[in-house]
Amino acid sequence: MPMKLQKSSLLYQRIREIIESVRAGAARSVNMSQVLAYWLIGREIVEEEQKEQKRAGYGENLLACSQAWNQMFSTR
Repeated sequence: MPMKLQKSSLLYQRIREIIESVRAGAARSVNMSQVLAYWLIGREIVEEEQKEQKRAGYGENLLACSQAWNQMFSTR
């Protein structure tokens, strides 16, 4: 392979690696931002539901539903 063509090929390879690296970094940043946003949204919901209580009241309903489901689908 001629020297000029080989240098061009190496240049394109380095450029491709830079672009791939930046794309991967951008995807990680977006994923982290989404996780943070969802966590903050969840915190807002929990704080609103608890209204200064140690625990939110909806947990009791979840336990009751869970117990009912267990009884309905129990193989005993």
